[in-house]
Amino acid sequence: MNNIRDLFIGSTSQLAVFFPKNNLEMISSRNIDISYIKSKKWRNIYIAFANGNTFLYGACFYKIFYATNVQYTLNLIDEIKDSCEKIIYFSTTELWNLHSGALSLPGNPIDIIESYNFDHYSPYINSKAIITTKLLEEEKYNNVIVLFPFSFNSAFRKEQGFLFSKIFSSIIERKKIELGNINYYRELLHPKFVVKETLKVDSHKIIGSGRVVFVRDFIEKLFDKYHMKLKDYVAENKENDYNKHNNMFYLDSRECLYAHDELYDDTIKDLDLIVWSKYGKI
Repeated sequence: MNNIRDLFIGSTSQLAVFFPKNNLEMISSRNIDISYIKSKKWRNIYIAFANGNTFLYGACFYKIFYATNVQYTLNLIDEIKDSCEKIIYFSTTELWNLHSGALSLPGNPIDIIESYNFDHYSPYINSKAIITTKLLEEEKYNNVIVLFPFSFNSAFRKEQGFLFSKIFSSIIERKKIELGNINYYRELLHPKFVVKETLKVDSHKIIGSGRVVFVRDFIEKLFDKYHMKLKDYVAENKENDYNKHNNMFYLDSRECLYAHDELYDDTIKDLDLIVWSKYGKI
């Protein structure tokens, strides 16, 4: 058993940075050598890639997202699912992004048994709904575990245009940015925590903290750490707000699984490393 390795597909993803490298082989999701994968017997194969531009809206994007997030991914899983004990696929809690509520108020804390309830105008989320449904319901995917993490961000995120990629860029480059509305609550995670939870799973699972963060306060605290005032670096333009639905949906947990201070500390560790390498000081 010790000779059986894990395979991680998606070497440029945020999660890749935080996965333990022992007994793990990591490859890109592009130009995958299927014959090599099928020539070995793997323990876990992690599918950690997707076209993830959640802020892109419009009919012209549906074919693009479907091609990568459904067709390409399902074809890959079909090819390699018999070459491993388990496949772990990362879906998203955005499938419930129209749920709303808080622990102390009437609402709909999400659960895997809940029917999806999401903004159908997002090509990304539509593609995730299609593939997730197939993986959960079709018998041939009985060795696939589907994970549903809440939004996770680190300064190592390579995609541009996301809320936190703009914020990290502003802090690192000391430049002004424009954001939409940031006055809302959301479950926020760091990929380090997502990886920690992933390594423990043996069944489908929502990965969350069981708590919500007021996004403005968290962002302001990050700027303060680097002696930057939010008002000096961030212009808020609510006319250009990609967060169409700022509902407060969350994991229903009486226990806090990942505290605000842990999120802050993990985020600062990433930023400190990058800021230090760029300026030689923090």
